[in-house]
Parts: sequence; C-alpha cells; structure tokens
Amino acid sequence: MKATKIIGLNVVDKAGIKVGKISNVELRVPREGNAGMPLASSDINVLSFECSEGLLKKKFKIKPEQIFSVGEYVLLNVKKNEISSE
Repeated sequence: MKATKIIGLNVVDKAGIKVGKISNVELRVPREGNAGMPLASSDINVLSFECSEGLLKKKFKIKPEQIFSVGEYVLLNVKKNEISSE
C-alpha cells in the first residue's frame, strides 16, 4: 500500500470504536532502489491521527506494533486510552 492511500483512513481501536482519521505517516529512510515500491509495514515509523473531543482536536501517534491491520480501516490492537497523544 502506498503512504498516500493511508492518509485519511479511519482508525478503529481494539474495542471496535472509530477513534479518528490518519493525518500523517512518518516513514523510515527508504532502502536503496525501492522508489515507487509499495509501502511495507517495516517502512512505517509512526502513524499520526486526529480525534475530535468536543470542540478540541487531539493528535495521537501510533507505533507499528499497535497496528493489527491496514485495509479499508487502520485497525489497532490496543484501545484508545493506551495510545500516546502528542
């Protein structure tokens, strides 16, 4: 999957609750010769997402080990209260 496809995906926590949308993808420095190649999970350093709490927007960072799968949604293997905020 390309990084541009991840931005804007909904984030769903372990409890099945939609907790926000991906707003940023931080990647590790690409290996030589992989320009234009699909994104591998090992290339992801951190995913950031925003969550609306009332009138405020709060930013959270997800580490690769907190991600269960990425497809139509970013599914987490942790609950929202276990994720660090910025």
